[in-house]
Amino acid sequence: MASSSSPPNHVIREALTDPEILSCYPVIKELRPHITSPTELLTRVKLQQQNDRFHLMYIADTTPDSPDTPITVSILGYRINNKLFYGKELYVDDLCTYSLGAKKKGYGGALLDWAIAKGKEEKCDVVTLDSGYTRSDAHRLYLNKKFTMKCHHFCYEITTQK
Repeated sequence: MASSSSPPNHVIREALTDPEILSCYPVIKELRPHITSPTELLTRVKLQQQNDRFHLMYIADTTPDSPDTPITVSILGYRINNKLFYGKELYVDDLCTYSLGAKKKGYGGALLDWAIAKGKEEKCDVVTLDSGYTRSDAHRLYLNKKFTMKCHHFCYEITTQK
């Protein structure tokens, strides 16, 4: 699915094939370092696509490190849910821009704009996301895009509790 709201000459696509999903690994690895291999990413994404209505969007572009060949520079993973609290929501699981020459070029903002447009298209009530406390640059982007802080998200880690 392409979008006209992406930065000039950049198209937002959905990663559906194995090579497209694998091309997202260097970016996702920055946000999710516990995913330690491209194979693990492929397995996780395919499982979530099959079971959880997960979608992985990406923008590819040239960078100073890859001036002749476009590489994946920014990703957004999302799913559409229904919740008692919000109603129908487009939930952004993952949003990250590659640190090697791709930051501050509007890719993350373009993906958020795309998600908002997709949420409207799907007749969602809200677009939501969680963000780590230390991600100040990301918070600035969300606030500039008119997101509001509504709550704290708490997590009980079953696998680490004894």
